[in-house]
Amino acid sequence: MKPKTGKRIARLVGRGQGRAPLVFALSGMGIGVLVLLLAIQAWIDLGGILGASSSGGFGDFLVIHKEIPADRSAHSSFTVPEIRDLEHQPFVKSAGPITANLYRVAAAAGFHIRFSTDLFFESVPDTFLDHRPPGWHWEPGDVVVPVILSSQYLSMYNYGFALSQGLPQLSESAAEAIPINITISGPGGTSSLLARVVGFSDRISSILVPRQFMDWANAHYALAPAGPPSGMIIRVADPSDPALAAYLKTHHLQTDNEKLHYSRIRVILATVLSAIGLFGILVILLALMICAVNLRLMIAGNREEIRLLTVLGYESRTLSRALVGGLIPWYFGVAATGLVITGALEWAGWKILGAKNLPVSPMISIFPVLGAIGVLVVFSLVTRGSVRKNIRAVS
Repeated sequence: MKPKTGKRIARLVGRGQGRAPLVFALSGMGIGVLVLLLAIQAWIDLGGILGASSSGGFGDFLVIHKEIPADRSAHSSFTVPEIRDLEHQPFVKSAGPITANLYRVAAAAGFHIRFSTDLFFESVPDTFLDHRPPGWHWEPGDVVVPVILSSQYLSMYNYGFALSQGLPQLSESAAEAIPINITISGPGGTSSLLARVVGFSDRISSILVPRQFMDWANAHYALAPAGPPSGMIIRVADPSDPALAAYLKTHHLQTDNEKLHYSRIRVILATVLSAIGLFGILVILLALMICAVNLRLMIAGNREEIRLLTVLGYESRTLSRALVGGLIPWYFGVAATGLVITGALEWAGWKILGAKNLPVSPMISIFPVLGAIGVLVVFSLVTRGSVRKNIRAVS
């Protein structure tokens, strides 16, 4: 069938029908498509922003401990089955134990700095450190113990303790230059060593020593037999994953809540965007119903013309193809317009949010494009089926 013949058939069958129902259906389709595409693109942008915000620097590493009940009726260490269960969670990339000292530690600063205190040490697998600084190694017989200090602890000393005690404030380089005399003691005796800060950690709020030193000191000076770890450090795929927050709550585990607040934001925004996307789908379905009803009324109102064309030798398939072919370009135009508007708004958002250092792409992703194609295919198939069914009914 030639294109001109198809257009003539479509005009003949559609004669006497106003444009208002078609315009109304196409407008509803356009609004629904635009809302749906914007919701899809907003969800993708939201994931990128929250992922970058929560994973920046230390966000994908979490230190977790068990909650301490008020009556202290439960143990605070992790059992082997609990560790295995944690490691097998889909949101956990890797997990490592935090080993604490089981001996007493006393420290005194050198260089005539009048500062002495009791300390604690912890160790973690080297793969969980921010970076492995030079000198991060210890063997039995070494006199100097390398230490990685939390950056938060240095800030607390400088702006809290030092000011109130008349002690000098220290930069990171100055802290690394000061020798620290440490004394470790336990049932196995007493040992005096020298410690030096070799690096700082923004990831772990603790005083870290190499695992080799921790194992040696616990073996020789422990006040109690070594038990399971009281803390774990985990690397997660996405700290804003609601499943992670739910797991921690269900198993009575606690961590730095500041690193998990993105999960609550994500749940709220996901609910809002899902509602918006659902609204868009409902508008699209309503427009599809209006379009189907309009086609049915149009075909029923022109049954005589359709029967005449059938007598003249036109098959119902030919008539259906002519009518559907006249509507497909309109459907394509609506879907394309929705993509163009979504792309324009995405580019505007990139200009605005990019100035605030938020990672938003200037181009829309493939998913809104697939969504528009899906809507176009659904409208085409439903229209073709409705037209064929109604033409067969009247011919």
